Amino acid sequence: LYPILEITSPVNHASGKLPAEVAPPGKRSPADGDMDGGGLLDVCPAQGMHDVVIESPTHATSMKDLTEDQFHMMLFAYRDRMRTMYAHGGIRYVQVIKNRGHDAGASLHHSHSQIIGINFVPAQVRREINASETWQQTHGRCVLCDLLATELQQDQRIVDANEDFIAWCPYASRFGFETWIAPRQHASRFEQLDDRRLKTLSSLFQSGLRRLES
Repeated sequence: LYPILEITSPVNHASGKLPAEVAPPGKRSPADGDMDGGGLLDVCPAQGMHDVVIESPTHATSMKDLTEDQFHMMLFAYRDRMRTMYAHGGIRYVQVIKNRGHDAGASLHHSHSQIIGINFVPAQVRREINASETWQQTHGRCVLCDLLATELQQDQRIVDANEDFIAWCPYASRFGFETWIAPRQHASRFEQLDDRRLKTLSSLFQSGLRRLES
């Protein structure tokens, strides 16, 4: 893990875009109303944490080339670093980013990924959370649990499954080969997965990537 810190730049709250490097977390946050721009062109200091995860000690150009143990350790690193980031009072949202190939923006051939923690919840994510809360209030159930139950019943878009997780192509996918992975039992936070479930997730995840790149 290589932490990248020290640069502070404006972040556009409307788009949720951040620069490649961000400064350590602090108390300033768009959610706290600490923005400048008069409401139309709002900006605030970009503050958060940014890690680069080197996925293998030997040269590898793709996740599919990792050994099972290396893939497991990569997900363990994601989980543990997310726990650390959320432990900081200023971090409100953490996302893992993976660019595969030059066209996707990858600048290094050696397989790597990034973890970014920021001090606000992006607008698109907030809309998804709000929609999920509306479903819960209306139906009394988790929307993803209902969606997963429907997919299992129809059994038309299931890609793979094990005792803990299901992988499927969502109805009306936004792009070719889009695949979602969700736990069979209701769970809301990746960083709260225990070691056993993280290993079963790793096996399903890696199997799916190898199918895509075969």
